[in-house]
Amino acid sequence: MSDYGYCREYGVTDVFHEVDAVYRLEQEKLRCPVTAFDGLRAAGPVVWLESQKVFAVTGYHEAQTVLDDAVNFSSANMAGEQATRNYAEMLSRAAALARDAGRTGGTAPLGDAHPLVLAHADPPVHTRQRALVRPSFSAARVRRAESRIAELADGLLDKVVERGRMDVRAEYSDALMSQIVTTELHCPVSDAPTLQRWARIFMRAVGRDLTDAELDEMARARFEFDEYFDHRIDEVRGQPVEDMLGAIVNERVAEDEEPLTRGELLMICELLLQGGTETSGNTTTNIVHFLAGHPSEADRLRADPGAIPAFIDEYMRWDQPDQMLHRTAVNDTEVAGTLIPTGSVVMVHKAAASRDPRVYDHPGELDYSRPPQRSLVFGGGPHFCLGAALGKAQIRIALERLLARATDIELAVDESELRKIPSIVLHGFEQLPVRFRTIA
Repeated sequence: MSDYGYCREYGVTDVFHEVDAVYRLEQEKLRCPVTAFDGLRAAGPVVWLESQKVFAVTGYHEAQTVLDDAVNFSSANMAGEQATRNYAEMLSRAAALARDAGRTGGTAPLGDAHPLVLAHADPPVHTRQRALVRPSFSAARVRRAESRIAELADGLLDKVVERGRMDVRAEYSDALMSQIVTTELHCPVSDAPTLQRWARIFMRAVGRDLTDAELDEMARARFEFDEYFDHRIDEVRGQPVEDMLGAIVNERVAEDEEPLTRGELLMICELLLQGGTETSGNTTTNIVHFLAGHPSEADRLRADPGAIPAFIDEYMRWDQPDQMLHRTAVNDTEVAGTLIPTGSVVMVHKAAASRDPRVYDHPGELDYSRPPQRSLVFGGGPHFCLGAALGKAQIRIALERLLARATDIELAVDESELRKIPSIVLHGFEQLPVRFRTIA
């Protein structure tokens, strides 16, 4: 299966002009950023982007090198400088709201104590946090969650199968992922829309500058989120609960270990909410969009559900929901013969690196019979995503249940009417209206 049909009309003439257009969030380029990223990779595995003042790492092996090296490359700026600026300002405003309200969380006012955690933290802090959280993502826990995921998926499909149409993102993929995360965070399913709203507000910080009004909205959401989860943490502490929040809060700590602080727990809750909804939700929506344009592939997967895991792995390589990760050089470091000076911002273009022809034959083709390679989809090195197995299980079950109950899936609007998320990092659709025929 070759590249997206709607990509072929956009040729790369001036690679840096094309890349800058993606950074300017031009919808035409966001529809198919891989054309620009492929051109950028052809310019070299490590390229200086003068307009953005960043080193772009576009080669597969070079991306692995940077992601594996937590000594020379810091993850503190993982989501990018725009997100870091937005987040710092949002936290300052949230802290002011908390102080005005006289709220406290643990020993610090909510809004004040928001340390870097997991994907955003560097060793040794990251090492300690990851060791305390890792048991909550065990293979056994993922297996136990599968029946609940299928139940939630069927519940959402029950609401749309009779009418034979839905907005995939709003009514299925995002709704499902938010319900899954809601239950794992010890929250009632009825609160899923609220958590989904918070996640979407927080994710606005990634990949673009925000207006003053948007920053105020984010600060209010941060304040509400902290108050809400401050109570949830207290509810599960010391209690025999089976959800993920309970497992994290009550993880046994050795005498010489420092337990997770209240601030760390709050930030981990946010990270789980965002990671558990955006990546899985965007991937599911993107896959349904692809299958709507390639019904024979949908029929093939419906007839052979055992092929779905390999299909998902290959699809996520071919059309990544998170296009890039940021790092900051903390030492002068050479990568592929290019010296990256201390303090430089490094952008690991996962989407470009995952189409490196030095590693993948015909990388622009979606071929889920190709031999497996170490994937960059969920990052790499010490920061490889802890939730990768759970996320892929969510996507797989969402796709299995949809294909079991719907056929002849097609877009309910013209392709040109679809809009992409305005972000250089996140890759997905704002809405995806489809119609389908219900399988009896």
